Amino acid sequence: KWQLTPTVDVYPTCTTEGSQSIHCENCKATTDDQIIPALGHSWGEWHTVNAPQCEAEGLEERSCEVCGLIQTNGLHAAGHQWASQPTVDKQPSCLEDGSQSIHCENCDAVKDSESIPAAGHHAPVLKDEKPATPTEDGYTGDTVCDVCGELLEKGEVIPKAAGTFQLESSIGENAPETQLNTDKDSVFKAALTDEEISAWEQGADVKIVLSVTDAASTVTDEEKSLIADAAGSEFTVGAYLNIDLIKYIDSDKQLVTETNSPISVTVKIPESLLGENRTFVIIRIHNGESEILNDTDSADGTITFETDKFSVYAIAYKQLQEVEPAPEQPNPEKPAPEEPTPEQPGGDVPDKDDSPNTGSAAASLWLAIISLAATVFVCKPRRSAKSRK
Repeated sequence: KWQLTPTVDVYPTCTTEGSQSIHCENCKATTDDQIIPALGHSWGEWHTVNAPQCEAEGLEERSCEVCGLIQTNGLHAAGHQWASQPTVDKQPSCLEDGSQSIHCENCDAVKDSESIPAAGHHAPVLKDEKPATPTEDGYTGDTVCDVCGELLEKGEVIPKAAGTFQLESSIGENAPETQLNTDKDSVFKAALTDEEISAWEQGADVKIVLSVTDAASTVTDEEKSLIADAAGSEFTVGAYLNIDLIKYIDSDKQLVTETNSPISVTVKIPESLLGENRTFVIIRIHNGESEILNDTDSADGTITFETDKFSVYAIAYKQLQEVEPAPEQPNPEKPAPEEPTPEQPGGDVPDKDDSPNTGSAAASLWLAIISLAATVFVCKPRRSAKSRK
């Protein structure tokens, strides 16, 4: 008895055929055998495994969604993508050539390499130049390339000028001792103009004098008023001074009212102004303006300050209040004095039965005698020191 529909005997795959036939329902006999064609691969999308390079091929693959078979396909090399402008591979220096070439935008390949000529030394500049001072030689400076720093021309020593330089002090009568702390070369540069330094370099003699005079009789009322305004109620003005800087260029005498940079000055405080618990300051008057200059040293008896202006000065001081010692506090550990007892002098306590106590009366009598004798001794006039001699 034959089946009405065929039975698949061998299932087809992607690459092999299958078969089917009509089976007997009662035995294993078959009839009408038929071939079932191979199914063929069901391919997925291609995807890139290795992207193609400029000179190397790439690879792509896809797989069968049924059997998993992988199929590959080569990709042609992409070729170089050359830049439109050359790239500098080595910058030229002053003395060495450089180079440039066309670069591929996708890899390191280059082409059309060519040389870039050396640039040569740029504008020369001076290095390590140093002007001559009154005590040291100068130097014109070395000429070097401003790009590579190569020495192009060696400089020369500038000898100390033929002119002389002297720094002196002149302290007037009743004026306090005063000295400059700034070094000689710095005073020279601070007090002279460029033209005067040039004249000195050509042989002019230079002398700078610090002049200090007592200004008590020359200070004007206006200057006193400005100083008093600066001192206020806090400071007391003790002395007026003229502190001047005078320069001589050969025989030409000039008063220096302002310097190019500050100069350090130390003034000795007059003994008449010294006192306990006093702090001192300097008050400067210049061009109608007053300014307090604080003492920068810690030494007793002097005031040190920096100034770039020379005119009328005043020494002023502030009297500090003394700090009184704190009152002695009671000592909680010290025992309180004991109350007098009947047995002690001053302990006039009646007996419990209020009967007369002859011993207590005798003690009171002796105490009264001793007190009277002490009073007479205290009230007696003392002889003076001269009479004791």
